[in-house]
Amino acid sequence: MDLAFLFRFLSSIMVITSVAIIELRDLRRSAYAYMLQSAILSADFSLIAMMTSEWHMYLWTVSSLVTKVLLVPKVLIWATEKTGERIEVKPVLPLTVSFGFEGAIIISLFLVAPFVFPSAESRFPSSIPISLVLFMIGIFGMLSRKCALKQVLCLCHMENGVHLFLASLAYRSPMTVEIGILTDAIAAVVILLYMAIQLKRVVGTLDTFKLSLLRW
Repeated sequence: MDLAFLFRFLSSIMVITSVAIIELRDLRRSAYAYMLQSAILSADFSLIAMMTSEWHMYLWTVSSLVTKVLLVPKVLIWATEKTGERIEVKPVLPLTVSFGFEGAIIISLFLVAPFVFPSAESRFPSSIPISLVLFMIGIFGMLSRKCALKQVLCLCHMENGVHLFLASLAYRSPMTVEIGILTDAIAAVVILLYMAIQLKRVVGTLDTFKLSLLRW
């Protein structure tokens, strides 16, 4: 199979997983959808390494497998069990409206991205709109969800979009860039999960719209 076609196919599947991460109310299933998306991202890194002969992309693959596929989902599932909240708090928008916004994001970015980022700037032009879709759907998820744990998942989802964008446009970047992004993201996830667990302990809910209850 042509590696370029396989890369485009796997990148497209990431759009489907992005909708699943946001829309699945079951937090464990949402975490597993994130795990699948991260596994696809890791496969994309390997394909980029094979197509560009940039050996350090294999290190990106390994670091992504360890952190995004194994570590982060495990911690997210642990936090779900720790808080006892299997189903997320009712989101701000109903399902049909949420699907509408996500569809609009996908269509608009696929139309706009080729003009903002000409294909000549990247060997992998098809992944540019996909990475932007992942990023913007992640932002949409953070704004439209009340559940603190789901918002952490959306942050991780956004980070996958950033990594795909960076790998597509700057695959010659040294491993230190990847390490810097990963350490920042992992630190943010740990801090936010700690805050979510404390929110559940003090207020009795993961609803971030009730953070005003924490005032002095």
